[in-house]
Amino acid sequence: VDLLLDFCLAMGFSSVVLVGHDDGGLIALKAAQKVQSTSKFMQ
Repeated sequence: VDLLLDFCLAMGFSSVVLVGHDDGGLIALKAAQKVQSTSKFMQ
């Protein structure tokens, strides 16, 4: 999740859609939880 979020920040993405894998939903939930709990992603 940290690598995914760091990549999105580095690329300047403002949103990301995770599709095509059985674990995509879990990754999306963990990423959302991390974003909400970390001020680094709030701009």
